[in-house]
Amino acid sequence: MREPHISMSDSSRLLAMLEENLPENLDLVAQVRAIRASEFKHRTILEELDLGYMEVGLEGEVVHVHPRFLAMTGFTEEELVGTKGEAMLDEEGTARMAEVVLERKAGKASSYEMPILHRDGHRMWFLITGAPIRQEDGTLTGSVGIHFDITQRKLLELETNRALTAEAYARNRERGLLMKMSHEIRTPINAINGMFSLMNNVPRSKEYEAIWQGAMRATAMLRKVVDDVLDLSRLEIGKSSVQLREVDVVDVTSGVAKMHHLLANEKGIHLECNCELDETQRVLDVDKWLQILTNLLGNAIKYTEEGVVSLVIRNHESKADWIVAEVSDEGKGIPTEHHARIFEPFGMLNADNPKEIHRMKEGSTGLGLSISRELARVMDGELTLVPQSVGACFQLSIPSKTWDKPTQLRATEDDHVNQVPNWNAEGMRVLLAEDNDINVLYAKALLDRWKVHVDVAPDGQHALDLMEGGRYDAILLDVQMPNMDGLETVRRIRARERDTEGEMQQVFMVTAFADVETREMAQAAGANGFLAKPFAPDELFDVLHSIHMARGESQ
Repeated sequence: MREPHISMSDSSRLLAMLEENLPENLDLVAQVRAIRASEFKHRTILEELDLGYMEVGLEGEVVHVHPRFLAMTGFTEEELVGTKGEAMLDEEGTARMAEVVLERKAGKASSYEMPILHRDGHRMWFLITGAPIRQEDGTLTGSVGIHFDITQRKLLELETNRALTAEAYARNRERGLLMKMSHEIRTPINAINGMFSLMNNVPRSKEYEAIWQGAMRATAMLRKVVDDVLDLSRLEIGKSSVQLREVDVVDVTSGVAKMHHLLANEKGIHLECNCELDETQRVLDVDKWLQILTNLLGNAIKYTEEGVVSLVIRNHESKADWIVAEVSDEGKGIPTEHHARIFEPFGMLNADNPKEIHRMKEGSTGLGLSISRELARVMDGELTLVPQSVGACFQLSIPSKTWDKPTQLRATEDDHVNQVPNWNAEGMRVLLAEDNDINVLYAKALLDRWKVHVDVAPDGQHALDLMEGGRYDAILLDVQMPNMDGLETVRRIRARERDTEGEMQQVFMVTAFADVETREMAQAAGANGFLAKPFAPDELFDVLHSIHMARGESQ
């Protein structure tokens, strides 16, 4: 049996009766006074801390409610005692209370958040700390709960979550639109680049050579804008991963340095490149390293009219196994008031006064520095702007451990990647599934030059139909096509091969969405490889030539 709860008024009357009737039993009176003092102390603590207190039986029935809890919820003691608090609980609260009762029966204490209905009907939230009540022999008789009102915090939390959800939705739609637009722009860029590649060996007069070079530069500029948008979208949604390799820093950086030496010489600027590393054999994500340096050096040369641009690679001053690349120039510099937004996407384009936009020239997207900083952070590093009196100085700091064993380094790209390789692949059959006429024209021109027989399908279903007429040495599928896309097409090709126990055909996906997620989806669907738009002639050549050579060796 549960002992009856004694209120403060009851204990006062009891003490008075004892003092009147048992004056000689001072020990008993002292014990009652001690009990009363202890109860007063704990009751005062609950009131001062603004905490509600409730005792319930083993089945969850309310046995005692502290006045502070009643004041919080608007109920009276008569409305709650003897009930299981049904008036305070909605569906969520009832389900949670059932779980709590089982925990208390098992003798477990816990803390949890709980929705409770005020007597007027509005919802409150409490942080409740509950514990079982035991008799001296250990028998469970019920439980006690201390209630702390967290309604305001919960409402703020819910409102914040709603706002974050709405913001995330809006940002995802924005990124999706940007990526879609970028894909649509990349499609004609692919064809334009391809057509220029096909014209590369055509003799031109000096007048038309200048026009041709200008068109090539404009195309490269447009492609960079699109690449920047795609890079930023991928970085913002966390789809960029680190690909570490053991390399020699000087060797992998020399290609970028050589390219920018040529750009600097054209402007009459001196470019100094120095490596002060104790050990140049380092572990790096080479692609991200070179992308950041390309952006920093390109900006430095672009915004420097005369003087010196320098690249210094050195050890970090205080962090072991870190390296620093510092790019500085003697250009116009960046005003102090613009430092805070220099790394924001389109930050300089958002200047309050367009006339005050600094370091922005034709061909700039306002994305390069933002992308570079995000790339640095993906590598657990940082890109910062270092204040100086003349020009601008950017400092890239990244972790990069040394390694001991020498490795064969990959050759750097030469200056003629867009040259069309000479090749005779007469007898080779290729199926091209592509819905864009311009891209078809470019691909067919390349394949015709190599004497490759090509059949064209406008979508995946037509590609499957053409495959009924015979085997192809290679199948090139655009990922995005009407009626049936490339991913579904390759799945059906693999399913047909399994059903007929036929030899697997070489299927390569071709798309402007050259991100890691799309590659993984293509691989999971069963593709042998991936060709990113806009592709250069030598990239398509590498794919087909490897297949051609493998076919020759197997015959």
